[in-house]
Amino acid sequence: MEDVMMATVSDQSGSALCEPVEASDETLMAAYAADDPRAFERLLPRFAPRLWGYFAKTFRDRSVADDLYQTTILKLHGARKRYHVGAPFRPWLFGIAARVRADELRRRYRKADDPTLAAAFVQVPIDPESHLRDQKVRDALAALPESQREVVMLHRYAGLSFAEIGVLLAETEGAVVAEGTVRARAFRAYSTLRLALRDWAPDGPTSGEVKS
Repeated sequence: MEDVMMATVSDQSGSALCEPVEASDETLMAAYAADDPRAFERLLPRFAPRLWGYFAKTFRDRSVADDLYQTTILKLHGARKRYHVGAPFRPWLFGIAARVRADELRRRYRKADDPTLAAAFVQVPIDPESHLRDQKVRDALAALPESQREVVMLHRYAGLSFAEIGVLLAETEGAVVAEGTVRARAFRAYSTLRLALRDWAPDGPTSGEVKS
């Protein structure tokens, strides 16, 4: 399968021309679900950096991010036959990633002697050159309720819209969460973060305005 397809258009004289059209994520995923490995090779570079970053901004250890990234890729491969052709790819992918993240957080909660210590594992570094600001951001995110923190992670770092997040959260909350509800959670979370980080992270997660 090619990463570009040819679309037929007409020039001013009426002659047919062929122009390359990049295959969508959904088209490539459908091909991968049909066992075309070349489709996945073309799809992977599109989402790999953001997917890895989703885990890297949650956990302190880069090796943990590597492991969870690989786990997600394996789960994606195992679930490819259940992908509904035409369904938005990004929310489907990050639905898998969110479950992997939640499993790891639950594992760490169970492992911690004091459940309150689990918040220390939630890490969202913004500027690696500023350790102090990084710690402030991590602490502020860890202090958010999980329902708000997950919205920030999916909106700010995974790049999903509020509507997409609402559909994704249906898997953990039992029903589609209304876009307005997701937007309200984001508004509360960003307001809290803006207050907590007003002197530290003007370009950090507080800048994720409630627009999409």
